[in-house]
Amino acid sequence: RIQRQLEETAFRNYKAFVSTAECIQKVGEGLSEIGQELSSIHEGIPAIEKKSARYEGVLSSQLDEQAHNKQLLANSAQVLEILEVTQLMETCIRHGNYDEALDLEAFINKLTVLYPGVAIIQSLQQDSKALSSTVEKQLFSRLRANLQLPECLRIVGYLRRMGHFTENGLREEYLRCRDTWFQQLADDLPRHDHYSYIKRLTDYHRVHIFDIIMQYRAIFSEAGGDKRSSKPKQKFKYADLLHAWASRRIAFYLEELRVHLPFIHEGANLSSVFEHCMYCGMSLGRIGLDFRGLLVPVFEEAVRHLFQKHMKHAVGLFGGMLASHKWPRDIAGSAGAGADEVGGSTRDKNNGTAGANGGGPPYSLMQHPPLAVLTNSVLAAFNELRHCAPRAIQASLTRDLEGVLRDVRETCKWYAIMGGEAGDALTVEKRGFKRFMVQLEDVAVPFILGCWDRIWVRADE
Repeated sequence: RIQRQLEETAFRNYKAFVSTAECIQKVGEGLSEIGQELSSIHEGIPAIEKKSARYEGVLSSQLDEQAHNKQLLANSAQVLEILEVTQLMETCIRHGNYDEALDLEAFINKLTVLYPGVAIIQSLQQDSKALSSTVEKQLFSRLRANLQLPECLRIVGYLRRMGHFTENGLREEYLRCRDTWFQQLADDLPRHDHYSYIKRLTDYHRVHIFDIIMQYRAIFSEAGGDKRSSKPKQKFKYADLLHAWASRRIAFYLEELRVHLPFIHEGANLSSVFEHCMYCGMSLGRIGLDFRGLLVPVFEEAVRHLFQKHMKHAVGLFGGMLASHKWPRDIAGSAGAGADEVGGSTRDKNNGTAGANGGGPPYSLMQHPPLAVLTNSVLAAFNELRHCAPRAIQASLTRDLEGVLRDVRETCKWYAIMGGEAGDALTVEKRGFKRFMVQLEDVAVPFILGCWDRIWVRADE
């Protein structure tokens, strides 16, 4: 029965069994193909893994770069400000805003400490150092100009903030810059007029040296020396640099006086210059730079040079007049010649004394033009001397005057010897020369000596 049911079922579902068998056959064939495909896939898996690993690395770097770009985009404003710091610093320097420029330099130095390995920060630091050097040059160039104390304080404050110099080095550079400026002022003075040059140079020393020293003392305190210099030889005290500079400036000033005073040919101008210089020394004495004691030898030498020059001119003029003088046949007439020889000495000596006391030369000197020219030249020298007659060199000037009178006598002796070679035919001319010598010894010389004494009496008054 069961068998028969199975056969009936098979007969009724014959198509289904056939379809199922075909399906099973196809599935088997498909599974075989799938196995072959899986084998080929299994063989290609290592290559796929390598390519996947490579792609993963590229993708990771791209993701990191994308993250960096996103971060850069988010902080683009701050990055742009950092990149423009050096340009902004240069603009501040160009417009003289040194406070802002130094603040920017400090900001770059801070970034260098925080990020020492960043190439852009290192590049900014190099640019900052170059601009800092420019700032330093500009500040020193401004110190080489006419500045008041507030401006000097600001400039020195900037230099201190930059930190390129020690305290002593900054003092030295400050004095060097101010000295360069002052020397430029002195070099620009016109020197064709020696009197005006010395007066203006004296005014410059009186005003500007005073200002420079007072500014230095206000900027650099005595207790503000460089404490890092432990060795005694390396320590510069407050007074050393300033006093060395002041001494050099005064030495330059005295040397200029020695060079230019001999070209002042008038005693009044020399006296005016001396008073001007003494006032300068007194003014600088308020800051401990009284150099009036050094002026006296310089002016004494100038006075002596002026007196010697005028006296030398007088002797030369006298010699020329004497050599070309034509002696008259008779000066006072034949009737009065004997009386003139007998009583002339006493009378002319009295006239010379009276002339010296009264202020006018004896009229009898007009009989002999060489004597008159000599007396006028000597009086011209005395007039120049009376404006500036230092008592300290009276003895040396007196010796110079005595030497001049000896030269005059030697000139007369030379003339007498040369005139004696003409023979005895010119007896009248010899008598005139004899009267000439009497006038010289008894009238001219006493009158000159009397005027000489009056110069020193007035100097004492």
